[in-house]
Amino acid sequence: MPIAFATLDALINHGFDTVIDVRSPAEFALDHVPGAINLPALSNDERAQVGTIYKQISPFEARKLGA
Repeated sequence: MPIAFATLDALINHGFDTVIDVRSPAEFALDHVPGAINLPALSNDERAQVGTIYKQISPFEARKLGA
């Protein structure tokens, strides 16, 4: 079961070793939790491709490709 944090302070002081951010490197560069590490599920190019398919073809096909 996922753990939800109500505030940024609660997230930073969660008591775990590391916060892992799986967003693309570009998204991570724009904003991330201080101290988090980036282990992206998709590269920037893959994210752009999935986004294009989502808008131009279908959300289902994009989710399939992204998974």
